[in-house]
Amino acid sequence: MTYARRRTESKRGYNWTWWVVCIAGLLCMAFISVRMMDSVGSLEGQQLDNSVFSWRRGPQAQGEPRQLASKALRPDKLAPSQAPLAGILEAAAPAPLKLESSSRVSPPPATAATDRSVASGEPPAKPSPPDTTEVVDLSLGRPATGDVHGNLGPPKLVTAAGGSKDWLKDRWQAATGMSGVPIPGEHWLRVDLADAESRLERVVLDFEVAHAKIYLLETSKSDSGPWRKLTEVRTCCSKHLTVRSSGHHVVHTITRPAMEDWKADRFVRARFTHLATMWGVSVYRFRVFGRAVLSVG
Repeated sequence: MTYARRRTESKRGYNWTWWVVCIAGLLCMAFISVRMMDSVGSLEGQQLDNSVFSWRRGPQAQGEPRQLASKALRPDKLAPSQAPLAGILEAAAPAPLKLESSSRVSPPPATAATDRSVASGEPPAKPSPPDTTEVVDLSLGRPATGDVHGNLGPPKLVTAAGGSKDWLKDRWQAATGMSGVPIPGEHWLRVDLADAESRLERVVLDFEVAHAKIYLLETSKSDSGPWRKLTEVRTCCSKHLTVRSSGHHVVHTITRPAMEDWKADRFVRARFTHLATMWGVSVYRFRVFGRAVLSVG
């Protein structure tokens, strides 16, 4: 009887101790679970803060390369309490991107002219020759001729260097006799520029008081023509004409308009169609300024 009672009491004590151990274990597990949930929540909040901070700061506006906000979750930077997540972060981290460089250069796109030349078997057209960058006096010292010799100096004087010094001998005039009787009709002066092609910027005609009020600037590949008009000059209304008078000189400066291209050939001439005075036409200097086009090949 005494033995049975002792055995029953011992069983009751064992059962009470076992229940205490189980409850303590459950409490420990619950405590660990709560700690892990707090760690995960703090990491997510840190990741969200980093993302918002990166977006507000504008890394590209500051000249910095764009970086992922998850960079703050590197396993080697975690706190000791966050160590259990290191393996998960390492497994979930994306592999770095590799950029492959290529030395291949794309060929230039084919043009319509190239396609036509290849299809027809003809060689491609040569590129347009470049211009010289400096505007120079293309007529300086070049041969000059006129339709008439005149009664004063020869036509070649109009391209000579320097200014005129002698009122009579340093100019060409379409007149006859010592009294200077005008020769009726149109007259012209022609300059040989020697260059096969040039682009003119301005022309200066230094007239005597006997000047022209309407004339043409023309060009040609040959001294005999045909002639192609560059521009027509009218003293009454040409916007690209500037007139300056001084003593016995009436200087006309004709400047190329911005929207026009004065592409000149070897010969340039001024053809005087209407005269301004009863004394005919007389010219001291005929200057042609422009850029010579360089030949290719």
